[in-house]
Amino acid sequence: MIEALLRIVQKRPKLMDISYVEDWKLQRLPADPALRHRSFHAMLDAEYERLESVFLAQRLYDATEIGTHTAVTFDNDQLLLTCTMVYSFHANVQLVAKAFWATFALERSLTLESGALVPLPGVDESTCYMELFLRFPGDFELHGNIACKRYDESDTRVVFATKSVLEDEVYPYPPEVYVPQETGWFVVEAVSANESCIKYYSRGHVPCKSYRDASYAIDRDLSFSALADLVLVGYRNNIRTLKAVMDQQIDKWTSPLRTSSETILPCMPSIQ
Repeated sequence: MIEALLRIVQKRPKLMDISYVEDWKLQRLPADPALRHRSFHAMLDAEYERLESVFLAQRLYDATEIGTHTAVTFDNDQLLLTCTMVYSFHANVQLVAKAFWATFALERSLTLESGALVPLPGVDESTCYMELFLRFPGDFELHGNIACKRYDESDTRVVFATKSVLEDEVYPYPPEVYVPQETGWFVVEAVSANESCIKYYSRGHVPCKSYRDASYAIDRDLSFSALADLVLVGYRNNIRTLKAVMDQQIDKWTSPLRTSSETILPCMPSIQ
């Protein structure tokens, strides 16, 4: 905790070019390559600056209980969703960070239990970009373009910040979908030479109405309780899938004598 407080004190606000402040503050990515690059980094750097304060407030630096905890409340036609996760890995911190990056910096689509992650072009080697979509019963869809950036702080600690993009001039959202607003922080830290821990916190809003198209029929929008149940179940299942992918990637790298047939990922259920 003392180290976290020191990191907060040492950080200084960064001056930003006024030409792209509005875009990144609105979670918007312009089409112009130079502005897009600046906005992408500014949006994630702003969240990275808040990491220590968020983890201290959530008592994550003291957390030792392994597992995932989710909570959802309702406010002003939106679900307020939070997730806290602590997992340990029997591998060194650089290998775990590599597995995390390999899982999120996708080269091909990854099927989840209730949707999929589809790779989109990032802006440089320290970033990745992906589309998350979840499909619920009744033909309801949640779409989120997720930006991610990696911060290699030291040999024993690597941080990843993620944030959903609300407007993208290159990859716009389709009409009549639910678009979440979510921010997440992952910290990969060494526990010992061959043991590491990932601590994660996210918070976000999911609208209970598909506001992308005002003409969309109101009676088709999900109730709070129905949407909350679907989102929570989907969230937990998808985190479990991502954790399994990381586990298998680490196992593959630490077991060089395995045959290729033994390291193939299990077939994930298709979206129904």
